[in-house]
Amino acid sequence: MTPEEARERLQRGGPADRRVTLRALAEEADARVTPAIAALLHDDDPELVALAEATLWRVWSRSGDPAVDALLAEGVRTMEAQDWLGAVARFSQVVEALPTFAEGWNKRATARYLATHYASSIADCEVVVRLNPHHFGALSGQGLCHAALGQLRPAAHCFRRALAIHPRLETVRQHLARMEMTLVRANGHQRSPTNSNLSTPFMTKCLATMASPSVAVTRENILLGRSIRLRQPLTPRSSC
Repeated sequence: MTPEEARERLQRGGPADRRVTLRALAEEADARVTPAIAALLHDDDPELVALAEATLWRVWSRSGDPAVDALLAEGVRTMEAQDWLGAVARFSQVVEALPTFAEGWNKRATARYLATHYASSIADCEVVVRLNPHHFGALSGQGLCHAALGQLRPAAHCFRRALAIHPRLETVRQHLARMEMTLVRANGHQRSPTNSNLSTPFMTKCLATMASPSVAVTRENILLGRSIRLRQPLTPRSSC
């Protein structure tokens, strides 16, 4: 299916036709269809939105090169074992092998966040968004990193950008409101503590979107869920 055909079917098809098209696109994994799929994130049908989001993650998580995909999968397994720095090394191999593969950078950003290497995670997120401007996950993750550094205004900006792409990221929306209240209370000055009055559950949940849902975990679980299946409770370690 060409990107033009996909766009036509998703724009003009009925609900059932759209679902069939999304499932086909998930199998084809052609990143060129991203804009057409991302448009459905604004649909009024929550089930269609959820399917569109899942399809985007499927599309984004495949590079088109089996060797690169195998490296990515190895990195995910390493992250599941909570070896954050080992995962960073695996995902570094991915980005070196295929620098244009946005999800390699996004996965490394996730591992770097978990290792509390916030500045380098932000740098990776910025690359992701340059390569894939629709990547609400990288924008949400970058916002978390800014929040962890006490940089409330950049964090809020990233969350707003993520919500402009995916308005149904309710956890991000709720805590953006909390962040904005914190800024108001600070009278426009970033005087908040490092975690910016944001609870640990928020910091954990919002990272949801930084990583792919390819390994089954619910959104409400660790990392907002759907990217890695941790074998132990989440305890980021190894500070910068």
